[in-house]
Amino acid sequence: MSKDRYTTPAKAKKAKRVAAVSVSAAPPPKPPAARPGTAKPGAAGKPTITRPLPTVVQVEKAEGLPWSISLETALYMLIAVVAAAVRLYALDRLPLQESEAARAWAAWTYYRGLPNPAPVTQMPLAVFGAMVSFLVLGASDAAARLLPALSGVVCVLLPFTMRRDLGRAGALVAAALLALSPSLVFVSRSVDGGMFVAAGALVIVASALAYHRQASETYIYVAALALGIMFAADRTAGPTALILAIFAAVSWLRSVEERDLPATAIRKAAIIFIATAVLLGTGLLTNLQGVQSALVDPLASWITGATVGTIAQRLGFYVRILLAYEPFALSTALAGLLAMVLLTLHASGVVRLPAFQAGNSTLQQGEQVAGADSDEHKTQGDTAAFSVLPLLVWWAVAAFAFFILLGDQSPASAALIVLPVTLLAGYFIGRVLESDLFASVNGDVWILAFLFLLIALSFVPLFSPMTLFGGRFTSLARLIQNISTVMLLVVIGLLVALAVWYAYRLRLQLTLLAFGLAAAFALTVYTVHSLSQ
Repeated sequence: MSKDRYTTPAKAKKAKRVAAVSVSAAPPPKPPAARPGTAKPGAAGKPTITRPLPTVVQVEKAEGLPWSISLETALYMLIAVVAAAVRLYALDRLPLQESEAARAWAAWTYYRGLPNPAPVTQMPLAVFGAMVSFLVLGASDAAARLLPALSGVVCVLLPFTMRRDLGRAGALVAAALLALSPSLVFVSRSVDGGMFVAAGALVIVASALAYHRQASETYIYVAALALGIMFAADRTAGPTALILAIFAAVSWLRSVEERDLPATAIRKAAIIFIATAVLLGTGLLTNLQGVQSALVDPLASWITGATVGTIAQRLGFYVRILLAYEPFALSTALAGLLAMVLLTLHASGVVRLPAFQAGNSTLQQGEQVAGADSDEHKTQGDTAAFSVLPLLVWWAVAAFAFFILLGDQSPASAALIVLPVTLLAGYFIGRVLESDLFASVNGDVWILAFLFLLIALSFVPLFSPMTLFGGRFTSLARLIQNISTVMLLVVIGLLVALAVWYAYRLRLQLTLLAFGLAAAFALTVYTVHSLSQ
């Protein structure tokens, strides 16, 4: 056994002394910390209450959050929702028209794989898109109209890519006007290739403006892809592409900068254009007649259409559409162009107008804003050889003249005239909104009266006598309608006279603001009323 097994009395006494010394040398234990809000003994033995310490919370700034969005982005999202709702709601409510039914029938025969499909003429992409919708959703009227409606939504959002040229406010207003345009809504809700052409044209314009700022080959390829989609969609692609090409060529020749297009990029763009047009025009090579329908038949139809009817009949067709369905965009664009002409004449000393004195003009303020830093997304200067204002003016005027001369009287061609006119309206309204206009109103009662009268006129279509009497008392209803028409013309004449006087004697920008707000409200009421019928 080990010698440590037994302990003597002397060893035990010594061990007790060592343990006592080690315990006395150890520090006394700390009392437990009192909880916040509990009592602990004080100096006089009385309990004292301790208050809890305030908690400091570090909060991140809102702009650092990944889900934060700007007001501009939120407005574009709202416009997208409105555009989608207007174009996609109850697509099958109305039956297919004769031309729509022919294209839907052709798509259905390809979808069923029949041995003798119906011939496809002039709009192979619309037929191919309807067939794809049938494969995914089944054959129905709504499925046949789905892709044109979606292309209409894309067309509404494309001004977002032109903010540096239209201005942030101008692009936003243009998108809102495109979302509620009756002409564009009608084409979007049809089995038609016109909206593909409209969206493709906007992509080409945005790519050209972006290439003018930064010579990147990517913009050339995107424009070539959009051009191929246009030619596979509708016969209106040819005149639209020619109009844009003429402006690009003239601007290129007048430009003081040397910009050499790389030959490799041109060859690649040509390949992209041909491949896109052939593949989409033939339905991925399932309908070889699509090449003739996309490239040859439109030329023959233009030659034939130029000999049908008179110039007066074709002119009346487009004038009626613009006045009946697009009065706000047309009047705003014309008013803005007139103001620009007056501003030019005033600057050159030909005329002297009080509205343009001392920088009072909103458009004059817009010219001072033009050319600002691109990071702030301000409007670009109009002195460049290739800029948005002369481009839109040329596009609108040339499209109007081309389609009248070529004899086309289709909704698609009307939409391609409305498109640049609407962009012009958004451009000029954006100039007004980006100026220091709102600080100069000062409670002017005349501008409020002018605004109220224009808003009141917007409710006139809702109270038609024919609708009021339910088809009874037709002679009385016709008499009331004639009287109300005469009264409406008189009121409109007085309002026009008031607007001219107000713009000449007082402030032009306030008149444009009142007219713009009231006409926008009138357009909304008229559009909702038209869609509800």
